Amino acid sequence: MSENQLIGASIGNILKKLRIDAKKIRKRTAYRILGFVALTTVLILIGYLYPQLNALFAIGFLVGLVGAFYIALFGIPNLIHPLQPEQRAFKKIAEAIDLLEASNEEAHDKVEDARKILNDRYLTEIGWYVETNSIFTRLLENIQLIVLPAINESKIKKEDLEKTALAIARMDPAKAKEVNDLLEKSYTKANPEPSTAFLTEIRQSTVGRVVVSLVLGYGLIFVVCVFYVLGTDQNLVTFLKDRPDIVILGGLIASGITFWRTKQS
Repeated sequence: MSENQLIGASIGNILKKLRIDAKKIRKRTAYRILGFVALTTVLILIGYLYPQLNALFAIGFLVGLVGAFYIALFGIPNLIHPLQPEQRAFKKIAEAIDLLEASNEEAHDKVEDARKILNDRYLTEIGWYVETNSIFTRLLENIQLIVLPAINESKIKKEDLEKTALAIARMDPAKAKEVNDLLEKSYTKANPEPSTAFLTEIRQSTVGRVVVSLVLGYGLIFVVCVFYVLGTDQNLVTFLKDRPDIVILGGLIASGITFWRTKQS
């Protein structure tokens, strides 16, 4: 088998695997959506037909609300684009290679589509970017907590300082990793400011992002309600008591959108 045939076979296998993965994701997503719809329908019907079980009506409403959020934020996007952005981009590139001999123009269009998909806001989703970013974040932390204190105390070797400077200048992840290992093995790391480290960790965690999203979401809805009651000459407290559905549902939707947007950025 020639080299071109081997490449063609490999490209074909890649495309086949991506299509199978996309089909599995769509199927799994469709089952989850149907599950939410069926469970919501059953609970609401039982609560409606049997008043003594009216608590099920409220539970069905909550399940339906969760299902609506899932469908809006994950279900529909997964049905439209089941593959991750980088997988879709690599699929376009594989298709471009597959089309290269038949049509240069179509191949060019596929590569252009891949370039549009792999824009900066998707880089945080890609494994190699996460790993590289982690290495340089660790290097900056080591410069702050190891190199600078060691310079102040004249306890750092000249060759180690030169290696650190070269790793920064070259922006080479492999060199940066070597310097990180060298610094952490040869020197004592100072303790970071507890309050700063704690706040940063909380802010970057999933729980922290959820809390921030809830505050922003409900804050936005509250501001909208204030402007609405002022514009319609109503009492804010009375409005909030009479229409808690707008506040609760609107706040959840705004919070969900905020959380989803921060996750994608």
